[in-house]
Amino acid sequence: RPNATRSVCAGRWPQLPPADARSNHATCRSRGAARRLTYYPRVQAKSPIVSVVLPMHNGERWAGEAIRSVLAQTVDNLELVIVDDASTDSSLEVASSFTDPRISILELKENVGLAAALNRGIHQTRAGIIARHDQDDISAPDRLEKQLSLLGVQADVVLVGTWATVIRPTPHGDWEVAGHHRHPTTDAELRLRLLWNNPFVHSSAVFRRDAFEAAGGYGTDPVNNWPEDYDLWSRMMHHGHLANVPEELVIYRETAGGMSHAYRDRIAEGVVRIASRNLGQATGRSPDDPT
Repeated sequence: RPNATRSVCAGRWPQLPPADARSNHATCRSRGAARRLTYYPRVQAKSPIVSVVLPMHNGERWAGEAIRSVLAQTVDNLELVIVDDASTDSSLEVASSFTDPRISILELKENVGLAAALNRGIHQTRAGIIARHDQDDISAPDRLEKQLSLLGVQADVVLVGTWATVIRPTPHGDWEVAGHHRHPTTDAELRLRLLWNNPFVHSSAVFRRDAFEAAGGYGTDPVNNWPEDYDLWSRMMHHGHLANVPEELVIYRETAGGMSHAYRDRIAEGVVRIASRNLGQATGRSPDDPT
């Protein structure tokens, strides 16, 4: 299995630590068996300063690498809430193989979709700051440290992302750099860009819980609230300032089965719909106004 950190970022990102031995308290069942709520090890003595929410659905192939990149963060006082959205592969077994006490696993009985899974995961967190992570992406060890530092200095910032390196598989079984997400970094630029597009890499986002709740959380309407991240940022920008750290602190994995490819047309339609709402609010006109 190709290792993204070694093949495309050699010399920049340190090798991630090996996975922990399989836990004795993993209570997941065999593939296809009935699902139930499992494994809530709340053993940390003090509240975390940041809660990382990592949703999974049939992500067995790269979930271990994603989890290890969170556990390798230079910010030690964190919690990782993994939400298994009724996977039918061994994703739950992969997650349960880690014994780090900072991990909690929420196992959903039915597949509810990304937005609802994120809302449920965030509901289980304890910190006032929430960080997103995808099942197939990788964070640089100092990603959260740099984002938290920005939030600490700029108290009016409620949402901060980072730039990202995009990688894709090659015919030879390894990975190559396919591009870069280098979105605007200032509040004024981001607000302008949000009028017609999404200037944040979802898996790089860190936001304040109070702003998330004030914005109403992730919308779960599959039409009006999709893409769910663009919809949320469009509401969250009314509750504080926005920023992006101008460094590529996330490796974004681009695959044929990924959401960006599988739902390309639907994403485009949703972006147009949300952009129309944003422009309507900015101009005081209805999205249906032909003028």
